[in-house]
Amino acid sequence: MTAGNESLMYEVNLELLGTQILIRCAHEACAREIQSYFRPCLRSAWRTPDLLVECHWEEAGKFLFRSRPEDGPPVLEGVRVGRFGEPSTTPWRSYDAPIPPLSEPPLRDRFIALHAASVASPAGGGIVVLGQRRAGKTSLALQLVNSHGGSLLTDETTFIHRRSRIVEPFPRAILQWNNGEPKLARPADEVCQRVSLEPMIIRHLVLLEASPDASAPRLVQEPRDVVLKRLLQHALRAGSSLDETMVTLAGLVKEVPAVTIFHGGYSQLLQCIPELLAGLGWPHAAAPSCV
Repeated sequence: MTAGNESLMYEVNLELLGTQILIRCAHEACAREIQSYFRPCLRSAWRTPDLLVECHWEEAGKFLFRSRPEDGPPVLEGVRVGRFGEPSTTPWRSYDAPIPPLSEPPLRDRFIALHAASVASPAGGGIVVLGQRRAGKTSLALQLVNSHGGSLLTDETTFIHRRSRIVEPFPRAILQWNNGEPKLARPADEVCQRVSLEPMIIRHLVLLEASPDASAPRLVQEPRDVVLKRLLQHALRAGSSLDETMVTLAGLVKEVPAVTIFHGGYSQLLQCIPELLAGLGWPHAAAPSCV
């Protein structure tokens, strides 16, 4: 994955986080992988883009889409980013992923981010689901979408407009697991029956706490200070300051009800869904079954 002298003849047009991004690739395979990864966000080329990403990689490696370790090289070799219409692009020097380039205007200082899934309710608004890795975020989100009429906005990274409760859709490819091992990522609209491309107002927060020793699942309403602490544990870099993250999350905790689900695994998480949906006012929720 090194820069070469190939012409950037393969183009991908995306609408990500309310921003038009034109990606020019030197290799067709790289362009196809980007298209698959962000398939619900593909757009025609008739709109003038806000941002330009140039990529000379032969294949779309994970660091196009995910943050790099901070002990790595300071420049992502073979990737350049700039504002569309400016004389030239510059090498990508952020450890964050260049797609989308959150440190560049107009994305810079626009969002705070959480390691969380977001699902829109059939009745409007929706929920943000947080939890540590393997706590069940994607499993719960897919259940709400494919079995209970919800629409997916994102399964892993939730972008919230700073000082608001508005979530922007970010339906990138979903990584599914098989016997504890990750499988290839599949396009979100291939895994989910419904993918939403409209912003959503957050109505509820759901926090997942997995404990293999749990004898039965529990739904618990916790104090605001505990909820805020949990949210901060899941905060990600998104181009805004730590102060903006604190202000935005404090506002969420104050305005949005939250529930924590303590569970011992996938089967217990499924047991809790009827009670969870009833508490969320989800349309046609079944009778509670979680003890």
